[in-house]
Amino acid sequence: MSSKIWSLIIMLGLLSCTSRPHSNPVDPESPNYNGGTRNLNGLSINGSSQVNEISTAQYQCIAHFNDSSQETVSAAWSVTRGGAYAEIGASSGVLTTMEVESNHTIDIQAVYQGEIQTKTVTIINLNVTIDPPVAPTLNSVTVMSSSEIQLSWSNVSNETGYKIFRSLSSTSGFTQISTTGSDVTTYSDSGLNSGTTYYYYVKATNAGGDSGASNTKSAKTGDATIDPPVAPTLNSVTVMSSSEIQLSWSNVSNETGYKIFRSLSSTSSFTQISTTGSDVTTYSDSGLNSGTTYYYYVKATNDGGDSGASTTKSATTQAQVDPKRVYFEKVWEGYSFQAMNFALIEAKYMGQSLGLYDEIGVFDGGICVGMIKLNAIITNDLNLVASADDKDTPEIDGFTAGHAISFQFWMPRGAGLLNVSSVEYIDIYTGNTYSTPPVFEEKGTVKIRLNIN
Repeated sequence: MSSKIWSLIIMLGLLSCTSRPHSNPVDPESPNYNGGTRNLNGLSINGSSQVNEISTAQYQCIAHFNDSSQETVSAAWSVTRGGAYAEIGASSGVLTTMEVESNHTIDIQAVYQGEIQTKTVTIINLNVTIDPPVAPTLNSVTVMSSSEIQLSWSNVSNETGYKIFRSLSSTSGFTQISTTGSDVTTYSDSGLNSGTTYYYYVKATNAGGDSGASNTKSAKTGDATIDPPVAPTLNSVTVMSSSEIQLSWSNVSNETGYKIFRSLSSTSSFTQISTTGSDVTTYSDSGLNSGTTYYYYVKATNDGGDSGASTTKSATTQAQVDPKRVYFEKVWEGYSFQAMNFALIEAKYMGQSLGLYDEIGVFDGGICVGMIKLNAIITNDLNLVASADDKDTPEIDGFTAGHAISFQFWMPRGAGLLNVSSVEYIDIYTGNTYSTPPVFEEKGTVKIRLNIN
């Protein structure tokens, strides 16, 4: 084959190679990768929220992805508020602060792939003294498992974070185990030994220093060899008075007691207020504020730890009222010879007898046709008179014979207005209990026991 032919073949081969387009492979872990399910979910900014005047600070933009991964990325930086007091490298994220006459806040912004994240930074005037924050309140220390305890505390003003301290002793040996960011009010302490009591307190902190220590609380991790009980059911939350609410829940197996939690919010800030013994399924929460809504849940506990929380229920304590004021108003006094008389033997609410200032009203539908205000617990038959309708007037101003009878309690220092759920009618002549409740009857007389359970 001649040299010219060989030269032609080589040239055609080179042209073929250089004319084939190819692309660089895409790294599936790259944030620019859209071939799978990994997508950008948002950004956060790492760096101090307080920087001294005439100084520098480094900030980093963290990208968060829908597969729970994250990585530091190169963002476009800018100062969006307070540009007269600081500037930031557009690509470096290095903040340079100017001299300020007093503490001043600015906003820095990171932009990456269309996502925007802003962080507020306080520039500290070195000549201004910053007071440390006040001490927080450690609200709860809750056993989550045989190796984990969760803390919750109150948020205080003027803080940039919280420091958590732990010890095996209530009086000494406390060491700092973690620091949170600003406005963080919970911490989960994991990797603990089972069956061990740990003591905790929390301090708030800022550039001026640390607060005093919070109150100290303790919790004992569960025994890893014992299963925690299942969650109980919170059956009822009942108002007993303007300052007391009673809880009742189901009993579950394998428990050694129950923990009661309370809050003024339905979703947060629950604090453990009491622990009961085994098989105790009621609790009376007293000393409450009047006219206030309280939320509750209950957990069962044993040496293996706590159960999950029961459902949350709420109740509102009664507002304070003048107990001497008459609540039930009869439509009229009526004629005594047409009245129906009820001989009260007893009146009880949740097992407790009604007494001073409590009222009992008798009703025909929505009309109060008789009432009595007590000045003591009923010890002898007490007469409650119900007036019949005056047929000489067009308006309905008393009971109508043949209508159903109902009763209500008014407990101004207790549960307030209540419909009586259980009425026992007794024949005054035979002493026998009526099998069928009687109805209103002119000149009728019957003995009654009234109860709300």
